[in-house]
Amino acid sequence: MTVPIRVESGLLAEWRRPSPETCVYRIYDAEDVLLYVGITNNPAIRWSEHGGKPWWRTEAHRYDIRWYPSRDVAKALEKEAIISECPKYNEVHRSPSMPPLRASTAA
Repeated sequence: MTVPIRVESGLLAEWRRPSPETCVYRIYDAEDVLLYVGITNNPAIRWSEHGGKPWWRTEAHRYDIRWYPSRDVAKALEKEAIISECPKYNEVHRSPSMPPLRASTAA
């Protein structure tokens, strides 16, 4: 098991700080349903890229971030999390048991 070097969580509206490490982040709705798992070294920029997606504007409420020393480690953990946790809106590594995303919700 790989242990994160730092763990954070909080409200999306309060996040603004970039980092040199790479994180695996999880986005949840107000009822703690997992919406999305991703990686980035700058959550503020990455999350602004999600801003055009309908689910982001209407459902995203809180985040959980775990920082790792390398992108390779974070990328492997992201894939593992998507496969095992089945977030609602991830497309890459999506489990075949999950219903397909409609174009209007994935955009």
